[in-house]
Amino acid sequence: MTRHRLPIVFLLAALLALAAGAYGWQRAHRAGRTRRALLLDPIPGEGITAFEAQSLGSLLMDALETRAGLAVTSLPSLPEPYQPKGNLLLLRTRAARAGADLRLTLEWAELGPGRDGAWHTVAPRPGAPVAVLDAALDALPVDITPADPALLPRDPGRFWELLQADSAVYSNADLDGALALGQRLAVEEPGCAAIQASLAHLDTIRVLQNPQPLDGHVDLARAAADRALALLPGYPRALRFAARLLSDQGRQDEALNRLREGLRLHPRSLNLLLALDYASRTAGLLDIALGARERMAALWAGAPVAPPTGFAYLYAGRVDAFEASLQTRPGLVPDGFTAFNLGYAALIKGRREEAARRFQEAEQDATAEGHFRVLAKVFRFQLEGKTADARQALDGLDRSRMGLQVPDGEFTFTMAEAAAFLGEEGLAMDLAQHAFSQGFVCASWYRASPFMAALQPLRRWQSILQHVDERQGRLAALHRPRDFGL
Repeated sequence: MTRHRLPIVFLLAALLALAAGAYGWQRAHRAGRTRRALLLDPIPGEGITAFEAQSLGSLLMDALETRAGLAVTSLPSLPEPYQPKGNLLLLRTRAARAGADLRLTLEWAELGPGRDGAWHTVAPRPGAPVAVLDAALDALPVDITPADPALLPRDPGRFWELLQADSAVYSNADLDGALALGQRLAVEEPGCAAIQASLAHLDTIRVLQNPQPLDGHVDLARAAADRALALLPGYPRALRFAARLLSDQGRQDEALNRLREGLRLHPRSLNLLLALDYASRTAGLLDIALGARERMAALWAGAPVAPPTGFAYLYAGRVDAFEASLQTRPGLVPDGFTAFNLGYAALIKGRREEAARRFQEAEQDATAEGHFRVLAKVFRFQLEGKTADARQALDGLDRSRMGLQVPDGEFTFTMAEAAAFLGEEGLAMDLAQHAFSQGFVCASWYRASPFMAALQPLRRWQSILQHVDERQGRLAALHRPRDFGL
């Protein structure tokens, strides 16, 4: 018997090696063939609202970014017929609530050359939300790391409360109540990164919109984002909020340093590339911003629409590319933010009637951020020849934003453009100076904005430009596209 045992051992070892090799090849093949995912908004079933379904979609995006390293695009629905460029994992889900249990159906299809596009269905047994999500994600044809226990709430009740709190961002309703709920959840489960990220998001939205001074809330929002990042290093959604807060305080150097580290961990994260676009374009570093846009466009190529809001194109003088980045699919009504910027682009290109119509669409979207709705009214009133009404609305908007801790210098500069459009040169320069103090230092757009053309020869404007150039120059000396792999 001893003589026959050795060949059997060799045979078993060979079989194990073949199996391991096949498994390793399969993992490499699965990881290599799919780098992009298109996630359709979850369809809400019983016990879950449409806005809570959107919140669930953001958690799914978090998992796909952090656990599978995918570039994830989210869309409400898919146009038919649809053929992506390259390989793409298409995901659609239905979600319902039964008590504290999640009932989830996840369907996936691999699209692209050599893929049959067949739909596969995963329907884990209803149960605790985190367990159900883990089971669904583990069935996908991608290389996915084990779930990090710090990402999602472990308690089923708190999972549902997180969706409820986070949904206020999408509905733009009862932000105060949602913030109170988020604060309670953060105390009850301090080790959950998604709760901390939601708290940071809610606080960020509040300080960006609330006309009343909210002392300390910027620090609270940033601290929540930092806690999320301590729990889950490089967590793209939390880092995007942190970078936005820093950028809007004129601290783009710190934001860019942190984004560089985050992109080393998650190089295909569209969340981080969008944050990089924002931080660098507001700093006037358009080579970095355009590089981020180019990377996004390559990763986004599987989606039927372009990456959103390409302000870097606008600031670089590529108005057509900016307008194209705002386009929605035929038959899809744009949200208020998109409608505002479509009106803004139409006005720049001299299409005044279309601009007025788009601005009115922005005003009528109750879920849009209030300051965009008011500024849309300013532009529309002026287009209709109601200059006094336009000035009154702009004055009211200016007063309402005086107490904001993070006033968003990019938006303040658009207010300056509105003032110039009204012929109020002094107010336009006041607002532009505010935009500079709030961190918006894109020198090329200070000079190229068609609304600001009449200001260019003025001595005070030249003084403002000198300060903008100096700050942008300091940032340009510290950051290069290659630092971000661009």
